[in-house]
Amino acid sequence: MMKNTICLIIFIMLFVSCKMEKKTYHGSGNLEAVHLLLNGSKVDSSIYYKDNKYRDLDKIIHYLSDSSQYNVYYNDSKEISKEGATIKEGNRVGKWKFYKKDHDSIVEYKNINSSTYVNQIWTISKTKDTLPFKKSNYFSFFKGGKDTVITGSVLKINMMLVEPFYSYDTDIEVLIPFNDKELKDDFSNINEIKLDTFKSLKNDGISDIGISKDVPVNQIAEFGIKYKTSGKKRIRGVLIEYYKENATRRIERRLFFDEIIFVKPDGADISTQK
Repeated sequence: MMKNTICLIIFIMLFVSCKMEKKTYHGSGNLEAVHLLLNGSKVDSSIYYKDNKYRDLDKIIHYLSDSSQYNVYYNDSKEISKEGATIKEGNRVGKWKFYKKDHDSIVEYKNINSSTYVNQIWTISKTKDTLPFKKSNYFSFFKGGKDTVITGSVLKINMMLVEPFYSYDTDIEVLIPFNDKELKDDFSNINEIKLDTFKSLKNDGISDIGISKDVPVNQIAEFGIKYKTSGKKRIRGVLIEYYKENATRRIERRLFFDEIIFVKPDGADISTQK
């Protein structure tokens, strides 16, 4: 028992000895940053300070992996101004939060064609209401409240451009790969593979009789997917908002999506799933 205790103490001492702080300073002599190092490499976090004697926070970086980090920035009022994740050469990914005096924003960044792409945008008032057109641009993806289906059944999907980029009078269409495995992670080859195209309810060739006039049929697309094999499946594609400037020119904005659905073999019990 004594031998095991001694070995544990030695191990802890060796670990602590490899873990240290490194401080850097502005040219003025004020503290610039404190980095937590392990064996000479940055771990956990780095804290950066503004160039003043009060050591006001400038930003905090939390290292998530060798290639990704979470960043929190501070303004001159010592409040968080923005936060979100980056990968590689500072490219933003995922949902970033921006804090302004009169509103906040959530901006979704995606890696599209090896570049950072501004995808969906939610602008939120200080009363937590999502602000409409000209402030926000996002869609809804509804799969009947299901996260699991069985092979051979049809998964019905409803997509709606909730807040358009251009106008409430624009139209939409949804493109998904015929074989999702052919689509690269950054969607860079989406125009090179076979795609299924789903038009809006306005242009899908199906009668609108029975649909309320209040339904924005030009901003909604519906389609179904049937799986032959079980497992975890990705539903990826692009929702395109567009309008025709003239007979030969179409203006569009693309919103990319990547959803997950679980497929179980026919006969499996999914009664407990949503």
